[in-house]
Order: sequence, then structure tokens, then C-alpha cells
Amino acid sequence: MSIRGSIGKICTSHAQDIIVYYPDGHTTKGIPDRIKELNFMWTFAPDNRITEHHVRFGTAEGEWTAVMGYLDGTFTQPMVLPGGKVIQPTGKAYHLPMATLGHWNKQGTMDKEYLFWDNASLMTQIGAAN
Repeated sequence: MSIRGSIGKICTSHAQDIIVYYPDGHTTKGIPDRIKELNFMWTFAPDNRITEHHVRFGTAEGEWTAVMGYLDGTFTQPMVLPGGKVIQPTGKAYHLPMATLGHWNKQGTMDKEYLFWDNASLMTQIGAAN
């Protein structure tokens, strides 16, 4: 899915005040901050995409959902980290297991999203680990 497709999906499936919990422990609140974080993934890997959701389940009431899949891409553009440090692209691909837990409100939009992937594995796969 392209960045535009992902943003379109977020704007319709996520609550305006969604809280997103990221693997490194930081959070964002609201769709604009979620989109800003999503955009970051496409800056260093324009081909970034979810390639498979091989496990999907949820509660009978639809309040919680969970998916597991893979995040794939290629490190082809500079990665600018918070604080301004730049990691130059290595051209290496990554295939990263990921999971998302979502809490859905009574309006049918996700109001909490918990994202899981291994950042250390990502940095190793793209050749940027120290």
C-alpha cells in the first residue's frame, strides 16, 4: 500500500484523537501526528509496505483487533533521525515481523493502536546498526 493509501485508510479508520504507542516507547495523539510518524517510514524507504497480514483476530464484540504481518522495504534514501543525525542509505532490504493491536470505540474507529516491531532488527537488516 502506498503512503497515500495508508493515509487515506488512517483518516477513515482512526479516531481524530487516536493515541498510538510505538515500539520505542513514544506515543502520538491525533491523526496529524500519526501521519507525521507514518511519513517518516517512507522518507528512508519509499517502497515501505505491509506485505502480509497472516494472522488476524479480534473480540466478538469488535472492541479489540490484532494482526501480525511483515513490513518490507529498501533503505534507499537518507534517514534523518531526531536531533538531525543522518544515516546514509545502504540499499539493503528489510523483512520485519510486526504486530498491531487496536482498540475500537463505539463510533467504529480505532482510538488506541499499539505497534510492535524490533527496531534493532530493522537497523541490523538495513546495515545501520552499530
